[in-house]
Amino acid sequence: MADAGCWSRSALSNTISDDDAFAALQGSSIAWNGTVYNYMRLAEESEGVVCAAYDLTKDNIVACEEYNNSDIPLTGITAPAILKASVTVNGHTNTWNLYVMENLADTPFPECPVPILRADSYKLRRLIADGGRAIVTADGLADAIDGSFEPVFWSPAFFPSKKTCGMMIDHTHPVFHSFPTERYTDFQWREPVIHSKNMDTGSFPEDFTPIVEPVPNFYDNTRLSPLFEARVGRADILFCGFDLAGTDPASLQLKKSILEYVASGDFKPLQRLNKDVFGARS
Repeated sequence: MADAGCWSRSALSNTISDDDAFAALQGSSIAWNGTVYNYMRLAEESEGVVCAAYDLTKDNIVACEEYNNSDIPLTGITAPAILKASVTVNGHTNTWNLYVMENLADTPFPECPVPILRADSYKLRRLIADGGRAIVTADGLADAIDGSFEPVFWSPAFFPSKKTCGMMIDHTHPVFHSFPTERYTDFQWREPVIHSKNMDTGSFPEDFTPIVEPVPNFYDNTRLSPLFEARVGRADILFCGFDLAGTDPASLQLKKSILEYVASGDFKPLQRLNKDVFGARS
């Protein structure tokens, strides 16, 4: 933590006083001894996290647009992660999530260990009958519905819309082993969601639980999912409406996590769906 203007906990405990101004905000100050240091200590003890503090006093402040990956070293992070950035001024704290992804832009992905099939393909129909495993895409679905990251505006009663109100995510599911997420959507989901296709799951059993399920607005109230798994006929199927050809960091990270999951022994769907659920016909 001593690199790049990063303070150690011992330094924090006896250096900055609550009379020092924070950055260029006149009259603002941070009681480092009573807030940051104790917050870090408690977080490390109770949450099992490693904390670091960075020198943002006015002699070292860097404008937001000037920051890049070299300003805050991430060498201690060995896997995709959700970081918390907190700033406290005069006893008031704001906290932001920061999502750390691997640099996969120039990394060739290994061949998918299972076939990736269209929802209307003959190969899928044979797989369901004969047995096997596959990722099924939304290609070929007659009723695929575009994903929406931005929620419905105000009230769909006045502004008719099928936009959803966020998503419910089974964030502990092993398919997200390499993709940092919580049980709801945050900004790391933006690119995957806006390029996604949902399947209408209204005909599924009432107790069927998708891995990811958009929250419908009350005016539309259609059950959807861009990601679920099921035993269909004799096949283990992962339906994926996310764009596996996406090139943004989040989409690449999600793709890696999905491919790792279907190659693992964890891919064992327990829920069952009718063999005609995809209407495979061609």
